[in-house]
Amino acid sequence: MGEPGERYAYSDTGYILLGEIAERSSGTPLPQAVRTLVDFDGVALDETYWESLEPPPPGRTGRAHQYVGNVDGYGFDPSFDLYGAAGLVSTVDDLSAFYRALLRGELFARPETLATMLQVPASNAGRQAAMGIFRHDLGGTTCWGNAGMWGSLVVACPDIDVTIAVSIDQAMPGPDYSEDDILSRSFALVTGR
Repeated sequence: MGEPGERYAYSDTGYILLGEIAERSSGTPLPQAVRTLVDFDGVALDETYWESLEPPPPGRTGRAHQYVGNVDGYGFDPSFDLYGAAGLVSTVDDLSAFYRALLRGELFARPETLATMLQVPASNAGRQAAMGIFRHDLGGTTCWGNAGMWGSLVVACPDIDVTIAVSIDQAMPGPDYSEDDILSRSFALVTGR
């Protein structure tokens, strides 16, 4: 426990509240509100949809099987995580497109919004956590990204126009899994650094 701004702890609560704000301010259900706010068509997020709230895009038959250890979560009811904190089904291509657009400043009307989003408060310095996005220093380059519960991982390095997106479809990877190792090796492979 601590006073506001003293300690960092990740929570989905803020995202759920943000989803509620998006719905109420737009007067539309969450999927439509997010599609409009993010401009899915303009960013070309053609393979991204809200699980069980929207049909898969034409030509898509559904999402990948995702595991919690050895348990296949494919049949899980997604209602436990649909309300702003998660629930989107996407591809690594769409994740890459979204992060590139975000970090190029294409999603906000005011550039200072992105600048605020990327500030890492002193209380979050250990995790390098900004507002819904984490800072990664790879090969002397500042990159930004996040990881999802089901083994998705994406970072974008806007200064060198490199984006890395990975999906392992596993909520509980084994002891040999290292997000930092995956990012470092991928970055070295792409950049030669």
